[in-house]
Amino acid sequence: MKIIHLTHTDINSDNRILKEIDAISKIPNVKIFGLGIKLNEHNAEQKITKHNVKIITLNILSRRLRLLPKIFRFPLVFIELFFRSIFYLFKIRPLIIHCHDTLVLPIGLFYKIFNKKIHLIYDAHELESEKNGQTKILSQITLLIEKFAWKRIDLLISVSKSIIDWYIKNLGKKKSILIMNAPLITQSKINTNKKNYLRMKYQIPEQSRVFLYVGLFSKGRSIEKILKVFVKESIKSHVVFIGFGDLETLIKEHESINYNIHYHPAVRHDKLVSLIKHADFGLCLIENISLSDYYCLPNKLFEYTFAGIPIIGSNFPEIKKIIEKHNLGVTCNIKNENSIIHKIKELENHKSNFKFNNLSILSWQEQEKKLKNNYKQLLNK
Repeated sequence: MKIIHLTHTDINSDNRILKEIDAISKIPNVKIFGLGIKLNEHNAEQKITKHNVKIITLNILSRRLRLLPKIFRFPLVFIELFFRSIFYLFKIRPLIIHCHDTLVLPIGLFYKIFNKKIHLIYDAHELESEKNGQTKILSQITLLIEKFAWKRIDLLISVSKSIIDWYIKNLGKKKSILIMNAPLITQSKINTNKKNYLRMKYQIPEQSRVFLYVGLFSKGRSIEKILKVFVKESIKSHVVFIGFGDLETLIKEHESINYNIHYHPAVRHDKLVSLIKHADFGLCLIENISLSDYYCLPNKLFEYTFAGIPIIGSNFPEIKKIIEKHNLGVTCNIKNENSIIHKIKELENHKSNFKFNNLSILSWQEQEKKLKNNYKQLLNK
């Protein structure tokens, strides 16, 4: 039984897709293909080396047309991705097509016209028509694609209950499962024997608290707000930024003139949790600049959780629910700078009694179990 995962990202650096493929590969008698594109990502690649998994990475030639305006280049990229993907679909003839995000959904839908027996999975990594950095026209096109495909989708997967509820309310009832972005916990060799790795690396005094930001350095992640807060004289703690992105230069500029702001290069996902353990607190301060952000459950929330460090999170529905239910930390009003400062100082000055209750439901093992069960149901239809 053949299964294919379609994406417009580079699978070898897409942690969620890698984990899902690895989980499904444990089902007996399946052959899994992953079809993505070559990107110049900053984060390190991870490879799956299983006999029943084959990752195909397309080098999309139209992506090299840098001189073309994006409005013209994007359709060319999609057309090339469409036809090259269709070629592989007819060659492989999968029973299940697992589409990651909306861009590749028309590809799976087109193939299903020719083979109505296949099962189509739509894995929305965000609320796709309401996400950050997307024009109104692109949002409308995304929603139109989702509406057109909705009746032909056999299973909806997404990253938070609020996002799933939005899809069901706006597009109609659909069999769905919540697969949260929990990290895959493995034994890592990165500084595991250095309990004070971050303090040693950045010469942070033992008595100072270390706050951590993990993830993409981009707009909407409160990086500017965090920098503004940590340069205040009233804040005695240090902050370390781990990742990459457009705001990397801004972080390095602040690092050069502030003793308590530090930049750390991105590390592989499978090594990240063990590195996070060297901090005292994690920052999960998403801004409400799209409905997708408001409903999100970001990777960093779970990475901090399984590293065992308390969290300061935005007081959004899903983030707040997880933090309060499992006693993981505190939330603040992200619009109010004084609210952020108050929570930081509260953690600076008091010993935490956060319990990290009943984390098994948040683990990747639990997500994997749900994913495999639903796949088995589709394969047995």
